[in-house]
Amino acid sequence: MSPKILLVLHDDSLSGAPVAALNFTRLLKTRLDIDLSVVVVNYNNVLSEQFRGLGISVLTNSDLKVAYPRYQRLRTIRKYISDLRKNNFRNAIRRINDDYDIILFNSVVSLDYCRELIPNLTIRKFVFVHELQNAIDLFLQGDYEIINQMDGVFVPSEAARNNLVHHGIKSEKLFKIPLIIEAVENPKKVHTSEFVVGNLANPGWPKGFDYFLAIAKYYCEQYPSDSIRFVWKGFRRDTFEYKLSAYEIDNAGLTDVVSLEMKEEPNDVFFQNLDVLIMPSKEDTFGIVMLEAAQWQVPSIGFSNTGGIQEFIESYGGLTVPYLSIKQFVQHIKYYYEHRAALRLHGEAAQKQYLSNHTINEQVVLQVKTSLTKAGWISEEVRNTSKLN
Repeated sequence: MSPKILLVLHDDSLSGAPVAALNFTRLLKTRLDIDLSVVVVNYNNVLSEQFRGLGISVLTNSDLKVAYPRYQRLRTIRKYISDLRKNNFRNAIRRINDDYDIILFNSVVSLDYCRELIPNLTIRKFVFVHELQNAIDLFLQGDYEIINQMDGVFVPSEAARNNLVHHGIKSEKLFKIPLIIEAVENPKKVHTSEFVVGNLANPGWPKGFDYFLAIAKYYCEQYPSDSIRFVWKGFRRDTFEYKLSAYEIDNAGLTDVVSLEMKEEPNDVFFQNLDVLIMPSKEDTFGIVMLEAAQWQVPSIGFSNTGGIQEFIESYGGLTVPYLSIKQFVQHIKYYYEHRAALRLHGEAAQKQYLSNHTINEQVVLQVKTSLTKAGWISEEVRNTSKLN
């Protein structure tokens, strides 16, 4: 008999961890017949409809219309975590312990929201850790003990595993689950006269927007006659961050070559026009956007030694450069600009790797089943069966 799972999402936006949770859930539901419910801390009704489309119950805080400061977040989760919508912590704990076998937190952000919830749970507890050292320091104040309280930890990369082991998490608690992206049907590129390089991410510290501008600036200084455009997608127009970034672009004299695209706009248009994905991340566990780009046969360039990016890129998904080597980063962009055959070859290799290792196929389902068996989610009998179409 499959366990009943309660999945806690810190939000239901189109960002990496919620998207990863959606596709992991899709595999559990459609291939393993595992019964799940979802509770969303910060409800945006973006991914929630897709969860409902899988026949999954979604609990939300849609009746709460204002954002809550940090010290009130647990008050919020106590209210909506029970489908009775009662702000009664003891009843919520009792309901979770009675109705579910496992609770899965989709990120360390979810753990932060649920600090007071966790010690009162008698069911098995798991977390998906997409974050590395600095993000864990930010969201958990470096408190690895709360991760150690979990019965199991899912990681998407060796970089995530190594960081947790380094901070005292026992290796037998760690189970690798590949990031999964739902395949785009018949992706078709749009070829233009401009060579487009870009990134799709929140423009916060880990993703390196400042390095992105430095790369664009150096490229334009070295190769001023090239027909090239740098695009960063992931902004919200009404934010100070957007205004500050627009100011930096103008101040650097880059308004003609650097564009900012909004988070709400469709991603397909971005990838259709993209020639190279550049990821100047300072810290990135894996970089789910690399998989999204690979669908469109777009190779990636990224810094090495910043997390799990090189794990994908070095398997023929693109090129890596030493951390902060802006000159070499620009040289790699120029290489693709001048060698379109290599660009196509690396793009095709990235797509092949994505299709083999990051979609719901027989190989990936078996890998997930093996990890879930070791984690005690499913039995050997279930592991040896398959529901592939």
